[in-house]
Amino acid sequence: MAAVVIDRGKYQKKLLDHYIDRGFENDDDLLFYVEEFLGFKYPRKTFCSHHTSPAQILCDLYFERTLYALVWANRLGGKTRLISILNHLDSVFKGPLEICNAGAAIEQANKGYQYYLESFRHPLLKPLILNSIQSKTELTNRSVTSIITGSFKGFNGPHPEKFRCDEVELMEFNVLEEGMNMSKSTGRIKAQDVLSSTRKFKGGTVQRLINEKDERGLTVMSYCIWDSVAKCRRECKDDKKYGNCPIYHLCGGKAHDAPADGWYPIADLVKKGMNLSKSTFEAQWENKRPSDAPLVYGEYFDRDKHVKTWDELYRIFKVDEFKKKMIPKDWIRIGGIDFGTNFAFTVLALEPRTRTWIQYFEYFWNIDRRIEDHVKIIHKLDDFRLIDEIFADPAAKQDRIEFKSRGVRTKKAIKDILLGIDEVKAVLQTNSVLERPKYYIVDGTSPETINEFENWSWKLLPDGTPNTEEPEEHSDHCMDAVRYAIYSYGRSGVASYSTAYVEGI
Repeated sequence: MAAVVIDRGKYQKKLLDHYIDRGFENDDDLLFYVEEFLGFKYPRKTFCSHHTSPAQILCDLYFERTLYALVWANRLGGKTRLISILNHLDSVFKGPLEICNAGAAIEQANKGYQYYLESFRHPLLKPLILNSIQSKTELTNRSVTSIITGSFKGFNGPHPEKFRCDEVELMEFNVLEEGMNMSKSTGRIKAQDVLSSTRKFKGGTVQRLINEKDERGLTVMSYCIWDSVAKCRRECKDDKKYGNCPIYHLCGGKAHDAPADGWYPIADLVKKGMNLSKSTFEAQWENKRPSDAPLVYGEYFDRDKHVKTWDELYRIFKVDEFKKKMIPKDWIRIGGIDFGTNFAFTVLALEPRTRTWIQYFEYFWNIDRRIEDHVKIIHKLDDFRLIDEIFADPAAKQDRIEFKSRGVRTKKAIKDILLGIDEVKAVLQTNSVLERPKYYIVDGTSPETINEFENWSWKLLPDGTPNTEEPEEHSDHCMDAVRYAIYSYGRSGVASYSTAYVEGI
């Protein structure tokens, strides 16, 4: 008997006509369409028992089992793409209707809108677009999808049946409430508000929505990285290709039990985990409640763990020079300077085998002093001429020029405070491969640095909780100098301490 040859194009055309004419019968039908025509397969099971799978979220929103929902998920968890697919399904199979897509930033809204346009790449779906301009697309069934700015002005305009708003954590709550006044039912089309975001702050917009969900009638649908990451096939310890997992302290093997159809690449998770502090990973990737600790480095810096005598450092690194209380001459030395009335200069050496930072010098002065006096102190440092690079505040241009004229050359530091803090946290925390941190202070050399590690705090929000986006501007001078050295060196075109992870150290 001759084999039956199926014309896939005709089959899909017939199937699409059927869906447009009759809609989807159930969740399986809808998810089949999403995979067959849009190319996305969403996990239907979760790793965390209290979470909702991305597939279930999409189905519940499309079939309007809830009309007011918060999709709360991890960073890079596919929230924006999922909502764009929801917009596709609504506009194609429920039209004519109007959808407005907003974002805390217009760039975020634009991203969601581009995802929406990409959902029509299939040859059978392209003809459904009647007209498309920069911020609005109309389909042949007269459905209209548009993007708007997440602001009072943007929210005081259209009254769509479907309102979507992305990254609401970055939006003022009163502005968001203005947006939630927009949606309006028309005839057979029910009004629906769908918000999406990662939770970053203990007292932020997402937490308030979660706290008030019952009184607002809000359905909270949540999933985290362990519900969406691809199943890990690597060994946690002694993998033949990858060695020991550098983020085992964050994962603990969870990715081995991830859903079989998770989409977030393991390699990307490892890369992200290597460069994130534990608190940031827990809050923004595992959906755990952000810490309310007011200290910037409170859970990371431990005097007993990070402050070592020369003898203790010798036992850790087996470097003979440590017996003479000195850094080997061939080691890289990096300095950091924070200019101002409170002047701080720190010098760190980079141990070459495991790329561990060892801070062995600090000069701190907390009253006005002339530039030339600062320079004299720096020149007296025994190994000053061995310092490879000194990074300083890029805003202090005149101070840097004066230092250069007196024989101290500096480079512009990278002044991204929050990313720099995360990088310092990464070296402070215990490395799962080395089973120790990658930053030490030589005992007796840097008292102000130790004091600031133990006392530098976040500013407080009106409700008394820490604003983990803005640290206090006191007890931070050596903190600036240390951060300039570690963060700027790692991104100055020379391999950073993270290279050691990649190499399996």
